[in-house]
Amino acid sequence: MKNRTLTKKFIRDTVRSIIDSNALYVPFAPPDVDKMNELLGTNYQGFVRKKNPVYPSDPRHLYWISDGASESFSWLNCITAITPEQRIKKAMRESVRPDTDEFKWGFDPQECVLCGASEHLQTDHVDPSFERIANEFMKLHKDIALVDGIGGVGEVFEDMNIEAEWIAFHAQRAVYQLLCRSCNASKGSRT
Repeated sequence: MKNRTLTKKFIRDTVRSIIDSNALYVPFAPPDVDKMNELLGTNYQGFVRKKNPVYPSDPRHLYWISDGASESFSWLNCITAITPEQRIKKAMRESVRPDTDEFKWGFDPQECVLCGASEHLQTDHVDPSFERIANEFMKLHKDIALVDGIGGVGEVFEDMNIEAEWIAFHAQRAVYQLLCRSCNASKGSRT
């Protein structure tokens, strides 16, 4: 736990200094490189800031520099262990993304139902929440196996029949609304 707390503080402080400096490329000083790589088990040389394709005004969209290549990262994901249940729910979200995207782009008017904003719109589950729908499905299927998807899409269902069953299960229960990022975030997490 102490190592995780130290990692979290170090990464948060490092990322904050990068954001505050507004630098495009931030190489680490040698002691910082060694400490970061030791804490994370990585071989990073620095960061580069790139425009976030989803939220262009987000100043926190950073990429690791490693062996001349860069890869997007979330410092929070570096310090937060993902549980097997969270991995499955991530794959479940990706499976129903075509449905949520179809709702978002087909919604008229294209504005948040709470504040009327027309930018950074997201599909939100009204009731029941995504978590509740996913938990119900996971009770029915105790052993959902995942495999790495093709083309870097992350983990996907190993059994396509279970995935198809999940998509149908979700479609029968999901009720959506369109919210802006701010209103959606202000709701907090629901179970």
